[in-house]
Amino acid sequence: MKPIIFKGKDSFAIGTQFGKIYKKNGFSVDWITINKTIYSQQLKIYKKYFPSFLDELRGIAIAGGYDLDMLQYSFIGNSVEWMMSTNRYTATACSVFGLKKGTDLFVGRNYDWLPETEKVFCVYKTYNPKNYAHISVSDMNIYKKRIALTDQSYLPVDALNEHGLYIGLTASINNDWAYGLSSMHMIKLVAETCKNVAEAVRLFKKVPLNCAKNFFIADAQGNMVVVEHFSGLNLKIVKPKDDLLIQTNHYNDPEFSKQDKILLYRPTNTTFLRYYEILREVNLRKKTFKQKHILEILNKEGSLLLQNTPTARSIWTLSFNMTKKQYVLHYDLFGKKKSLRLKI
Repeated sequence: MKPIIFKGKDSFAIGTQFGKIYKKNGFSVDWITINKTIYSQQLKIYKKYFPSFLDELRGIAIAGGYDLDMLQYSFIGNSVEWMMSTNRYTATACSVFGLKKGTDLFVGRNYDWLPETEKVFCVYKTYNPKNYAHISVSDMNIYKKRIALTDQSYLPVDALNEHGLYIGLTASINNDWAYGLSSMHMIKLVAETCKNVAEAVRLFKKVPLNCAKNFFIADAQGNMVVVEHFSGLNLKIVKPKDDLLIQTNHYNDPEFSKQDKILLYRPTNTTFLRYYEILREVNLRKKTFKQKHILEILNKEGSLLLQNTPTARSIWTLSFNMTKKQYVLHYDLFGKKKSLRLKI
């Protein structure tokens, strides 16, 4: 796998590159019906907190020949409308952990989603002198089993920037919604504008999000936190305990855990089992932990951490030493097991 490169003088220029690809792929917004209330509220938030993304969308619209309002609504408004009207309790199985050992901070992560995602996920780098350079891993915004080029868009699930700041998400089962940035747009904003965990946390505390998600954040200085989010500005910061931090799909903050709907809507979800499997496997290796142990834990055959069902599969694994800036992406986990070293 060779990363795709997007390079331009500003966000508008980057957008024109996306737009040409979307046009070639047959991406369309003709089906969009704009809800004026949602669009007005969302546009106000994006203008305040993420205006450079609107510049990018303007570039996409011009290069792709799209109506700007319909394109903007498809990216910043349609998801809110969907969350307001749909039961969103999908198959969910992502797992991530961080372990601080001496001066090393290890981060391991399995991204689990629809098995079909294996065919289309990609790695791309973005170079824009007005933002921090970053590398993204994207599921191409796939949300249904039928894979089509017309549905795909470049949005990050995991991102790593030039300062060694990593951010990635795990899903929440909770269906709270509010006006705000989408989770993947927040990942993009953090990667483009933050150097470290402290800056990312400050950003989360002022930028509202439109849905419930969890975000694992780590930096090159050896810091890590999880931002557990309902929606809007309703969030909790979870810190490591005994140099270990684990996030699956349930809330770990004591207050949030009382409001968590995972046992109500997904009582058979493996989130708790995966959490404690990571805890057990890390503690078994804690005294001598090395980067190779990340794969031993997350890619162990027969483990609940390595998903392979008709509705959810482990698409990629991240194996990072944050402080030594050693970053590896592993994929084709049930085939030839390929690896890609990530470099900005």
